Formats: sequence, structure tokens, C-alpha cells
Amino acid sequence: MLPPAKLSNLCTSVHAKRPLGIGIALVIYICLGSSSLPADAGNFRHSEIAAAVADLQSNDLDLKRNAAKKVAKMGVEGKEAIPALIAAMSDSDPGVKEQVAIALDAMGPDAKDAAPVLIEFLQNKTYDSIRGRAAMALGDIGPAAASISVPALITVLDDPESGVASSAVRALADIGPSAKAALPDLVALMATENVALRNTACFAILQIGVQDDNLNLVLPMLSDEIDSVRSCAARTIANSQCEASSAIPVLLKLVDDPQAYVRVDAYNALKRLAPNKKVTVPGVAMLKDYGQESNALWYNDWTILNNSK
Repeated sequence: MLPPAKLSNLCTSVHAKRPLGIGIALVIYICLGSSSLPADAGNFRHSEIAAAVADLQSNDLDLKRNAAKKVAKMGVEGKEAIPALIAAMSDSDPGVKEQVAIALDAMGPDAKDAAPVLIEFLQNKTYDSIRGRAAMALGDIGPAAASISVPALITVLDDPESGVASSAVRALADIGPSAKAALPDLVALMATENVALRNTACFAILQIGVQDDNLNLVLPMLSDEIDSVRSCAARTIANSQCEASSAIPVLLKLVDDPQAYVRVDAYNALKRLAPNKKVTVPGVAMLKDYGQESNALWYNDWTILNNSK
């Protein structure tokens, strides 16, 4: 920003000469808008947060709800309000509770101190909408509070309220590898009749991943009667780094699976586990032995790109 004296002279000159052109028009815009710009944007934001904190401590429910909404829009910039948000969760008004949960959800890992109170609401069956929001907030806090949030989320995976269970599964997916203690329960969910919940559990298993010590949870899924379960297991193995040679015999059967997406996932898993193994599928050349010094390259239609030397 120009010093006030030079800025004033520039604005006066522009007004007197009435110049044309985009560049000069931009100068005019700067001149006209300069008086309304805050001297310190950081201080301006701080004052907004301070006002929101004050409203969160008010007895006026409308002020509280609106303050929480404002802080939620600030996202991580509003983290100074987290202590006030935590305190506001004790309000008896469901609307305040929900808006505060939404605001805490927007803070991400910075809201880790709110994990205990979020867990309380997750397990309180009085307000299902707030429970779902609490689960989502725990997921966005992520690994920072995994030691207490993962056990709590596991307890609601079989909740009769499907929205709460689904939110808990998504939260575990967001937490990722730090939620590996939930793998047995997520694998069990793959047998649920709720297709949406089953697919969400599949995604969570993929996000958490498997290691050598829990591969045994995923291997039986390769032979499951449900298509999406077989697919999930194959994708999980394809995306993992664990030694899974014991899965190869079943994966070889899956390359002829009735479902195309299951075949694709099996192909990708085999590509990682046995890149030099020749697999013959009617109409599709999948894996070809190029020798020790060559790699199998893949087209999207699953044919081998002949890497000639």
C-alpha cells in the first residue's frame, strides 16, 4: 500500500485527468476502496472471533447459534473460539449444540481438546442429529485424538440409528491407519443388509489399510458371496504393502469373477503381488512374464502393453 500522501496525490491526479484504460481503472478502484480497508486484517479477524466468543457466552439462544455459525465459516481461522465452543456444548438447546458441533467439525485437528465432550454427545442417544455431527467432528480431528475417539466410534457401529453408524464409519475412514483397531468391526459390517453402510465400511477398510498382523481379517472376504465385499478385499490387498502371497490362489479365481469390477480389483492385486505371473483370461491378456528386468505395463482396458526392448 502506498503512503497516504502519495496515495492521495495519485487519486487526485487520476480524478483530474480522467484517464482511460484498465490499469488506470484499477488505480481508481484502489483509491475508492482504500478508505474502507482495515488497517490490520489480522486484528479485524481477531475482533470478529472475540465478538463470537462473547455471543457464545450469552444467554440469548439466537446469538449463540449465529455465533457458532460464524465461527464455522471461519474454519481453522476461528480456532481461538474452541474453548468457548466446548463450553457452549453444555447448553440445553439442541440447536445450539448442533451448530457448535458443526463449528468444531470445521476446526479439524485443532479441536482435539473437544474430543471428550464430542464423545459424550456421540454416546448420548437423546439427539441423533448431534451424535452424527459429533462423529464427523471426531473424524476430522483425526489421529490427534485417535486413542479415545476410535474406541468410542467402534461402540456405535451397530447403532440402530443408521445415520449415526454411517457417520462413525466415515469418521474412522478419515482417521485412517490410526483407526486399525476398528478393522474387525468394520469387516463385520460388510455382511450388513444396508448397502450404503456396507459400501462406507468398505471405503473405511481401504483408508485404514491392512498390515501383516491383520491381513487374516481381509483374506476371507475374497471368497464372500457379496460382490462388493470381494471387491473391497481385493482393493485393500492391492493398496497395501503387506506380504499377501497367500491371497494369490483366490485372486487367480477372481480374475474370472462374474462382476467386472471384482475382476479389475483382482487384476490390480495380482499386479502388485505377482507382476511376473502369467494369467490367462478369455479375451484378456492380463499378466505376462517379461523376465527379471522388465515390468508389466497396463492399459485401462486391462491389456498388456508390449514393452519391446
